[in-house]
Amino acid sequence: MKVKLCGLTRNVDIQAANKILPEYIGFVFAKNSKRKLTFEQAKQLRKQLLPQIKSVGVFVEPRFEEIKLLADAQIISCVQLHGDIDSTLIEKIQGQGLYVIQALKEEYRETIADAILLDASEGAGIFTKWKNIPVKRNKPLFLAGGLTVKNIEHAIRDTNPDVIDVSSGIETNGLKDADKMAQITQLVHKFN
Repeated sequence: MKVKLCGLTRNVDIQAANKILPEYIGFVFAKNSKRKLTFEQAKQLRKQLLPQIKSVGVFVEPRFEEIKLLADAQIISCVQLHGDIDSTLIEKIQGQGLYVIQALKEEYRETIADAILLDASEGAGIFTKWKNIPVKRNKPLFLAGGLTVKNIEHAIRDTNPDVIDVSSGIETNGLKDADKMAQITQLVHKFN
């Protein structure tokens, strides 16, 4: 099982990720997020990140040009899309050679994206609300929303995701916590 540590914003976050070795990290470009990065901030952080860790750009209803700019600069290699997303945008992004993760709220459905992210609703941590998650899926499933060291094993057993995606669950006082990042990654990697 894989891990995505999302919302990294500081050099110290990248240094911790390089030691822990999650499969993915997330750079947030959503306009209203407290974790939003500028192009230059993300560029500097990506330069420090080990090349084997994939960087995911997290967007809410983005413009294609914004994604292309970040991809062309090799800041992101994957794209996570939230909001009202049409298949044309997904196809254009995939046409750039980028892996596309489409975020859905609670209920699993098929999409042309490369992977699906289910989010329980921004930190709610309610796993019983996920409906219709097929045991056999055609696409990888990322699981997010309220995941912490205390509930992650329960979430994994209930939903059998391919990737655990954590942001606020690896923070202390609104900042990434290297110890929590390590604990979550170790817990998830136990399921390999």
